[in-house]
Amino acid sequence: MKHILFPVGCWFICLAFSFSNDTSPIERILCNKIPWQLKTSENELSIHYRWLKNNCNQKTRQLKCSTSAIISPQLIKSVLQNQQYSKQWLSKVEQCTITPGENPNEWYTYLLFDFPWPMAKRDIVIHNKFVKQGDEIVIQMLSVKENKSKEKVTRMKGFYGYWKYSTETHQLEYSIYSNVKSKVPTWATDPFIEQNLIKCIGRFKNLLIEQTH
Repeated sequence: MKHILFPVGCWFICLAFSFSNDTSPIERILCNKIPWQLKTSENELSIHYRWLKNNCNQKTRQLKCSTSAIISPQLIKSVLQNQQYSKQWLSKVEQCTITPGENPNEWYTYLLFDFPWPMAKRDIVIHNKFVKQGDEIVIQMLSVKENKSKEKVTRMKGFYGYWKYSTETHQLEYSIYSNVKSKVPTWATDPFIEQNLIKCIGRFKNLLIEQTH
């Protein structure tokens, strides 16, 4: 994976801040002490990135797509819990199955994707947890090892992410991170990932606005 150089000031901030060994990946990706770098902006959506160290002390990249929208925080959860909406905003998804968790604020999402080469077919099981923190709601996401992957389908592992929305700033964020270093170089995946993020979050935002009205 090729490395992207930070401006000097940001680089020293990253070196000065480190996580303890018992810090969970969810805590790491929600931490605001490591600065973000702007990658691209389009249609009122922005993509930022930063590098985090995984459990093997390797640098892996966290991406964040953000936009603004006046919506109900509960609506975000409702849309994500409805598998019928998945194909309206997610790209390349062949199958989506939602399974309830132990309480109304937890659920499991199975997704099967048919990505273009070199990624091909991949699937994932995500544990979602809805948390309210002051004027913010956060939906934490982490991949789980439940169920075997289908034949000729690669199971995505080490995935973490979140949805975040502030009722004060009306800022909507979606972030993804894998603590497994990718075998596919970023130059091959970046164009697809960036465009996919812009399109998906844009469609998700529009879906939320439609449901609001």
